[in-house]
Amino acid sequence: MIRHSKEKTAHRRPLPSRFLISAASGKSPFLLALAGIAAGFVNGLLGAGGGVIIIRSAAHILPYGSKTSPRDVYASALAVMLPVSAISAISYARLGVWDGEGAARFILPALVGGTAGAMLLDRLHAQLLRLIFSAVAAYSGIMMLVKAFG
Repeated sequence: MIRHSKEKTAHRRPLPSRFLISAASGKSPFLLALAGIAAGFVNGLLGAGGGVIIIRSAAHILPYGSKTSPRDVYASALAVMLPVSAISAISYARLGVWDGEGAARFILPALVGGTAGAMLLDRLHAQLLRLIFSAVAAYSGIMMLVKAFG
């Protein structure tokens, strides 16, 4: 993830070493693969949710330091889920279960919202980000349970 300082820089900085997984990190490649498979499976099955698995797994698996901001974790999860979501969408289209016209209506508003969220990400306190993430996840879960059993 490339993070810009308060001063805008014209060049890109290299990826921080904390995002690179090495044997020295002491983390099992098996756990990394398992989290990735689970995220891809859930995303492919449900159309969403893989990013949540990546976010929850990152703190336990990736070699982040104790000072790592949730911003870095959320941005990394998005970077991981972009190709996963693209593959899932292509698979849905090939199976004929994707309403491309309906999805197209969400693309532009989602791009605007995603851009606004990314711009706010670096301005919000880490604790507030955790609270927002938790509230959205809890609300989504509760609404799904109400719909399933209500």
